[in-house]
Amino acid sequence: MESLTETIEFLISLFTVINLVLYTYSWVNNKSSRPIQLLALYTLSLFVTHFTMSYLFDQQKNNLYIGHYHFGFQFLFLGLFYRNLFTAKQKKIASIIMILVFAVFVGYYIIKPEKYVTLNLIDIFITSVPLVFFSIIHLYNMLTTPRRFFIINAAILMYLSTSSLIFFLGTYIHTERELFGITEETANNIWEINILIYLIYLIFITTEWKATIYKWKLKNN
Repeated sequence: MESLTETIEFLISLFTVINLVLYTYSWVNNKSSRPIQLLALYTLSLFVTHFTMSYLFDQQKNNLYIGHYHFGFQFLFLGLFYRNLFTAKQKKIASIIMILVFAVFVGYYIIKPEKYVTLNLIDIFITSVPLVFFSIIHLYNMLTTPRRFFIINAAILMYLSTSSLIFFLGTYIHTERELFGITEETANNIWEINILIYLIYLIFITTEWKATIYKWKLKNN
């Protein structure tokens, strides 16, 4: 199991770098494209938070607080990404939701600064639920408009839905494992599922670039 986990973690690091390179490349070659710019910034945030957490882990230092930045930047860049694709009325709704979420996000840690050094489920809930809502809106819009970013939208919907469920379910089962009659090792295996789903998510992001974004460059040449 450890060798499999190490392989998955290596592939996560690899695809994190690949996605940053590919989307930055497309941003440089499509500077007028706001969605590509936001996706490039998103891959940059994934790169920074991932390798910062890995470095702190290797140094045997607390890295849980990096999760706040991971979820915060994810919500910011993907929220703006969807807002850019929405209709005028939907843009206003998205703006209101994003302002409210960040107000709650920042306000929570001002009120409870001791929670900053831990991984908090409130981060996952208040940032993931709106993004799932945005992805569903975009999916609905594609019923009557050309399919734009269909693959990455499906990946976001799949990943955030399943990952959030695993985080909440995993936390509950780990806390109440004696009630369920399972060992700590079995409870920890639930978290292993999440890293596999995250790897699949990163692969979908790469697939989106190859299937559509790279073709835009070829089309413009």
